[in-house]
Amino acid sequence: MRKILIVNTSGLGMGGITTHMLNYIQALKQKDYEGTFTIVVTGVRDEKILKSFVDLGCALEYLPDRKKEMLRYIFSLKSLMQRQKFDVVHVHGNSSTMGLELSLAKIEKVPVRIAHCHNSRCEHPKVHKLLYPLLRASYTQAVACSTLAGDWIFGCGNYTVLPNAIDLQKFQYNPEIRKRYREMLNIDEKTLLLGHVGNFNEQKNHEFLVNVFYEVQKQRKAKLILLGAGPLQDTVKKQVSSLQMDDQVYFLGIRDDVNCWMQAMDVFVFPSRWEGLPVTLIEAQASGLHCVVSKKISGEVVINFNQMCMLSLSDTKNWIKKICNIYFNADREQGYEKIQNAGYDINFAVRRLKNIYDKEERCNENKI
Repeated sequence: MRKILIVNTSGLGMGGITTHMLNYIQALKQKDYEGTFTIVVTGVRDEKILKSFVDLGCALEYLPDRKKEMLRYIFSLKSLMQRQKFDVVHVHGNSSTMGLELSLAKIEKVPVRIAHCHNSRCEHPKVHKLLYPLLRASYTQAVACSTLAGDWIFGCGNYTVLPNAIDLQKFQYNPEIRKRYREMLNIDEKTLLLGHVGNFNEQKNHEFLVNVFYEVQKQRKAKLILLGAGPLQDTVKKQVSSLQMDDQVYFLGIRDDVNCWMQAMDVFVFPSRWEGLPVTLIEAQASGLHCVVSKKISGEVVINFNQMCMLSLSDTKNWIKKICNIYFNADREQGYEKIQNAGYDINFAVRRLKNIYDKEERCNENKI
């Protein structure tokens, strides 16, 4: 039985990486994979997320804060590896700081050491550049959520793409769920409902989204729902209030029923400043939603071409025009089939992760 240690360098709050981890662990469990999973808890964490891991049979290891207590974190992680003798260390992140955990795993002779990149840039480029040699020398398997993310951190072709696959059944369009969830907010079918799922931070660009919605609601009867939490949430709330839109913008917080709220939406708006391959856009397309998104996102995310529009962040007027011209999509059921055919069904994609976990240590001649 394989002993697997998983680290999310971004913490265990609600987000794309955490969702990816939960989706794949659940799928492995359903396939009766012979392995145990230990999840490192450090820094940001959400109790609902932690409970989800425990419900899947994962062990939680609470370590010092990775950012605030780096030395204590490193020593505690080293001690954990020495005690448990893991077969696999799987580190999720967005930069070469993943090399900190993976270099410890190399010292402790962990056979399979996975660097898994989920983004196409990071917020601390100087630190990334400084630690890059450490990362390159520490992993045995390179994994990325997209070719954009993989090329950025590993170099062209030197990695395996593991898609941000989802449980498709949960996101298949259901008109009854749509009706029920819209009624919760007293939103009728004549109202255009815009939605966004993501942490309130610089990357997700909520300020831009709110400004676009402000212009949209002048031209059409519209509402906006925002799912998530984060450091900039209060700033965005103040922006909404200053524009006198408190009755039109709903802050729904961290949710475990994102799939249901996507049924209620008409348009998924995603103006990120940078991304790898966001799982929320796979979910939105599976739900058959119209998607208006930033060109900063990898083009690989476009699966349902009829429903996806990618726009420049420098052309606000085009965002407003595009959204105002969107009407209810009568063929939302097609989204499910297209996502399934594109290989984003977790029940099939999980086989690729199983193969990665079961590989023994091997030399990567292209790394150095």
